[in-house]
Amino acid sequence: MPGSGVIFSQTSKTPYPGTPQTMRRRSGTLLPGGERGRTVIDRSRIINAFRGYAMIDRKEVIEFFDRLAPDWDAEMIRSDEKIRIILDNAEVSSCKDVLDVACGTGVLIPDYLRRGVASVTAIDISPKMAKIAEEKFSGEGNVTVLCGDVERTEFGKQFDCVVVYNAFPHFPDPDRLIGRLSGLLKPGGTLTVAHGMSREKIDAHHHGTASHVSNGLMPAEELAAIFAKNLEVSVVVSDEKMYQVVGKSNP
Repeated sequence: MPGSGVIFSQTSKTPYPGTPQTMRRRSGTLLPGGERGRTVIDRSRIINAFRGYAMIDRKEVIEFFDRLAPDWDAEMIRSDEKIRIILDNAEVSSCKDVLDVACGTGVLIPDYLRRGVASVTAIDISPKMAKIAEEKFSGEGNVTVLCGDVERTEFGKQFDCVVVYNAFPHFPDPDRLIGRLSGLLKPGGTLTVAHGMSREKIDAHHHGTASHVSNGLMPAEELAAIFAKNLEVSVVVSDEKMYQVVGKSNP
């Protein structure tokens, strides 16, 4: 319910794994369920290793961004001009329903609202990031903040625009993510993956303390090929200033 507080998302049967008492350890990964689980090989992690994707652990991602959340806004560097271009390319405009994936503290929510969108659904896997976003926008009746995994959350609706901004390398399986997000689009809707800096700078930025929770940012042409499996690619930008791929669903 908009404006009613952070909502911890659930799948149809399994609560989002957000607290220790609802977790168990399986092959080094905390998963839903309170009982002890036997060791099981996680097939998807092996497949991703062969694909060249980092074996990112969901729990480590949550812990990493929870640690950063308190200082996130104070340390944020943004370019209003780059964000304007990114949202123009993503066709974010009045009366549209927007899904902001890995929203962090809600850094783009004011930009969406200034464009007169109908609604913003913002989701982040970090409880502390989501809590800050909710506190900042609790007075906005058309903003809903969810804490959860976008690949597991049932939204109960589709969106005109799905935006992944400054977050894509932290998802372990790009193909699976793009397939999931493509399915959340309304007919004619747009999906965008974007960064407000070059691919080279993103990779250098993630090389240090964030290396265990990041994949390298793939060339935009490779990402566009993944988009093309489900969408019509409309924008591909990768230069010294920014990185963006946009795809549209069939009308």
